[in-house]
Amino acid sequence: MTNKNILIIGNGAIGTLWAHYLTQAGHHIHLISRRQSSQTIDHTLLQHDGELALNQQFRILEHQSTSTLNALANIDLVLVTTKSYQIKPALAPYIKQLQHCPIILLHNGMGAIDTLDLASRQPILLATTSHGALRQDAHTTLHTGQGKTMIGIAQGMSEHDAKMITAVLENALPPVTYCTDINQALWQKLAINCAINALTAINNCRNGELAQQQYQATINGVLSEISQLTQRLNIALNYQQLRDSVTEVIALTATNFSSMQQDIKYKRRSEIEYINGYVVRQAKALNLKTPFNEQLYLAIKVLESQFS
Repeated sequence: MTNKNILIIGNGAIGTLWAHYLTQAGHHIHLISRRQSSQTIDHTLLQHDGELALNQQFRILEHQSTSTLNALANIDLVLVTTKSYQIKPALAPYIKQLQHCPIILLHNGMGAIDTLDLASRQPILLATTSHGALRQDAHTTLHTGQGKTMIGIAQGMSEHDAKMITAVLENALPPVTYCTDINQALWQKLAINCAINALTAINNCRNGELAQQQYQATINGVLSEISQLTQRLNIALNYQQLRDSVTEVIALTATNFSSMQQDIKYKRRSEIEYINGYVVRQAKALNLKTPFNEQLYLAIKVLESQFS
């Protein structure tokens, strides 16, 4: 497989996870950070048990710097792994230079693509992953759990080209599956996030604690509302499928903290607008009531309002 020049926008946990495995697969990686100036750093990837997985050296490019803009001329693929609300400010400065380059949006939640000013021919793919990763410090990422990645076309490219990109990712960090209907996969991941993330953030707990009886009514209510919404949107997901998926994820990630729990714990803005908030907005457009999702959304907004 031909080596690619790959730009990763967002050097958080998922960004550095992919950077390590894509580098190991022979690709040339450039990482953009909004927080760091251009520099070369040594970075370590640890397995879930703390054992060494990979050591790599990465070139960090400063957001909107001259060297970053110059590097875009040779980029074959862009992977955006920022928070949902960061995608527009992170990607917008480079859209014109990347107008013929495939861009993969890999983030929690839904709706971020709607905020972008995209040309109709801009090749965009949407992806979702269940790999777990935790950024321990500026030089260390922990791969907390093996998962799978699904990818599909949003606009502007052929199925053949999308499958070629899927193969690049599959060769680095399998399994990666091409989906003809990525929307269904995104809604399933969204439902899981809606049921788990806000509850763990509000209760400051690990995912596994949501198996307790006291949380079941809320989880059931959240998923029932989403199943009604997906039915109206003609998405092939039903309540039992969603409930089984959430139960499985809670068990498989029992010792993990959700990204939203971490955001609220460390007084950072969460992705609630693109998770339960997205469900609430989509439901209102169809005159559907979503009291369970709305309650979680408002509870997180209250916590965020207390941050300085």
